[in-house]
Amino acid sequence: RPMVVRGREVGARFGTVAELRTVDLERLEVRPGDDLHLMLRWTVVGSPMGKYSSFVHVLDENWKLYAQSDNWLDLADGAPGDVVRDPHTLHLPPTMPSGRYRLNVGLYERDPFRNLTTYSPEGETTSLTLATLEIRP
Repeated sequence: RPMVVRGREVGARFGTVAELRTVDLERLEVRPGDDLHLMLRWTVVGSPMGKYSSFVHVLDENWKLYAQSDNWLDLADGAPGDVVRDPHTLHLPPTMPSGRYRLNVGLYERDPFRNLTTYSPEGETTSLTLATLEIRP
């Protein structure tokens, strides 16, 4: 399937290790039981020393988690400016209620576990809302 959101600039920094530059998103309207595919592109900043993972969450208005995808990112071998491609597939549950959901992304260090602070126009948080999904029957 073609991506409906292609190369959308994000420009949010996660800690002192990476910046989320762009996102490709397959679609914004989905059905319960669907798979949702997206591609994140991170740029290495600074000199990452730890082991990192990205996450993408689908959350309702009460922040209840309905789907998630986590990927290991190899940032430590990168030089500042290197781009790391980060594909995700989210498996939406077949019993998921219709409505609007947040698509959130973040980055965490694996050992010791800690979410990296996200710096964006929205302020400082531990994750960033990329888009709003509409779940339809």
